Amino acid sequence: MKRGRTNGKDNSLASVNSSKFKAQFRTKPHMIPREQVEELTGFQPGGVCPFGVPAGIPIWLDVSMKRFEYVHPAGGNEFTSVKLSPDELEKATDSIGWCDDREKNKNNT
Repeated sequence: MKRGRTNGKDNSLASVNSSKFKAQFRTKPHMIPREQVEELTGFQPGGVCPFGVPAGIPIWLDVSMKRFEYVHPAGGNEFTSVKLSPDELEKATDSIGWCDDREKNKNNT
């Protein structure tokens, strides 16, 4: 996925809006502790991908990815990614759907 600054020019790393997140998921947002990532997901930190995750882990796609022609989700380790359009990503994953829980920058992107 494209990475960038959060200074208003590129909000691809924009903050999660806690209120929007809690309204959709009925819990506060938090990161899995690094030492538990592989145990819970089957992937090492930096390589967690939306493919082949254990049953019971829901996959949600961030709607902000739709603004890109291609995204590059991790492909199983920190050195591998897969180039897909957002539509291809949706089809390739067993996702529940798209979510919008990000803060908006001044350009509403």
